[in-house]
Amino acid sequence: MVLRAILLAALGAFPAACTHSHSPQPREAQATSAGAMVSSTPAPVATPASAQGNIAASAAPAPKALDVSWTGFHENIQPIMELHCYPCHSAERTEKDVRWDLIQDAQSLHDRRDQLNRALGMLYAGKMPPICAYPLSNEETITLIAFMEARLKVDPPAPTPPAAPSAPASQTGP
Repeated sequence: MVLRAILLAALGAFPAACTHSHSPQPREAQATSAGAMVSSTPAPVATPASAQGNIAASAAPAPKALDVSWTGFHENIQPIMELHCYPCHSAERTEKDVRWDLIQDAQSLHDRRDQLNRALGMLYAGKMPPICAYPLSNEETITLIAFMEARLKVDPPAPTPPAAPSAPASQTGP
């Protein structure tokens, strides 16, 4: 499904039966809330240092530690969500009672950990963003999943209360 979404987006062909009210526009024309333009044009690929005869410089940089705090969410995750999630999950439009725009501080991030957990499942299943919305890049998908997994390890969803036992059926008779 994700591959299909990527292909459709690349071709500019979105299903006519899309139930989402926003009309897709080229990614180059999308602006973030700060007004900066977002481009889908890939960055030029640099020639590996090893191919240039400098093997020591070809070592990959150490991975950056994942910041699962409110600051990490605000700086790394919220911009992705503003572009891909807010069109359907904000004050302007709320689907499935999910409002990502309400995450405004550490407490609201904590309060929405159940939504993060559900969103993680939707990302794994390839159900979000929907086929008629702008697909996430591989980097964006990896970033969202890594953040959600790590955040849910340090701030797990509230346990689901056990179901109340059903009352035995009363017997009525002569």
